Amino acid sequence: MTRAAVLLLIMLMPAAATAAWWNGFAAPPTGQGLNGDPRVLHLYGDDLYAGGVEAWFVARWDGSAWHDVDGGTDNRIDAMCIYDGDLIAGGRFTEAGGVTAESVAAWDGLAWSPIGAASWNWGYVLSLAENEGNLYAGGTGFVARWDGVVWQEITGTGFTGDVFALAAYDKTIYAGGAFSALVNPGGGTVAATNMAYWNGDEWLAVDGGTNGTVYALELHGDDLAAGGVFSSPGNLIAAWNGASWYEPGGGLVGSYVIALESLNGLLIAGGDFTGGGAISMTRIGILDGGDWAALGDGVNGMVRTIAVQGNAIFAGGAFDYAGGLPSQHMGRWDDPDVGVGEPLPANTLLRMPAPFPNPANPGVTIPVRLDGDAHVTIEVYDLAGHRVRRLWDGVLPAGDRAFTWDGTTDTGRPAPSGAYVARAITATETTSRPFALVR
Repeated sequence: MTRAAVLLLIMLMPAAATAAWWNGFAAPPTGQGLNGDPRVLHLYGDDLYAGGVEAWFVARWDGSAWHDVDGGTDNRIDAMCIYDGDLIAGGRFTEAGGVTAESVAAWDGLAWSPIGAASWNWGYVLSLAENEGNLYAGGTGFVARWDGVVWQEITGTGFTGDVFALAAYDKTIYAGGAFSALVNPGGGTVAATNMAYWNGDEWLAVDGGTNGTVYALELHGDDLAAGGVFSSPGNLIAAWNGASWYEPGGGLVGSYVIALESLNGLLIAGGDFTGGGAISMTRIGILDGGDWAALGDGVNGMVRTIAVQGNAIFAGGAFDYAGGLPSQHMGRWDDPDVGVGEPLPANTLLRMPAPFPNPANPGVTIPVRLDGDAHVTIEVYDLAGHRVRRLWDGVLPAGDRAFTWDGTTDTGRPAPSGAYVARAITATETTSRPFALVR
């Protein structure tokens, strides 16, 4: 193997992964945190969207900073999902981006638009889900379905419960919330305690349901997990396998579970709890196989919402510290599948999120995060192992930095289209990220 090939192999090998909370979501305006609790987090494209925050009521995180989303909405956002290629937002608003869009709106990456020409005939939207080409919205006293042409209510007059969560499971839409019965659109009451499913014609109970409110639903392998304020069929958390309930990991101990998310076969739970099984956890934890594990020291306030991107877990809620680090209403746990619950080694300083945009045209931003002051070298290499450009070689203070490569070599000539690798080096670590340049 040639020296260049060896160098390339080393560059492309992943850096040793550690599990830790990031300290980049400090208080705004100097930090990158949020000025209010996000009620929902959702990935759309390569960006993370937070709904429910103050001012804009929705914000977009591009990996380095938060941005306005075309003026946002005029009131709170409580739910998001992907439908027909767009990011759908639901909540208490009547406008999005200055366009009339009552309670439900679609964001295509450039502009907001309403869903359906007719006015919204129901209350606030608390939950959203897509199933079999249809969009479902739930709230106080209703579940409605959008088939691409019209909205149709699929709960009848007299339904007074709250539908806090919707999820597609086994090609069927499931609803969780605070109700004792559901009313079918054609009439007739179906006893269903906080959990029900719609078979296309009518609502049916999910076994005996739960003995308390369901706030979150999420797929967990072949099953459907439910979280909330209940003690049966599981404590704060239960899973439905299509025939019966069971208690994942022996349940959780605390007040409630309000957020669930899945990642590579793992189930992440957030809310206000102190442990699961024999493991102590602080408001957020992860179920790996049949056992719960902590995400470090957790956070110092309620976790309301969770999203995952790659090997990172984003948590939003009523907290200002994550893992003992300032983290205003937002936290990010990196590399959850390696070293869960282990502290960050003292000599680990360097992290490099993915360069963006990718492919680059004409340039690329290379973000670097330091957990302490360090001498850092930032370079771009081609796939033959040749250095194309050195962007920085010097001491940097702790925090976030972004380096821009304009697509030129050290000699000032334009680099050709192709695959490249960004590399950051300290005295103790090297980390690399591949990207493409397209001219």
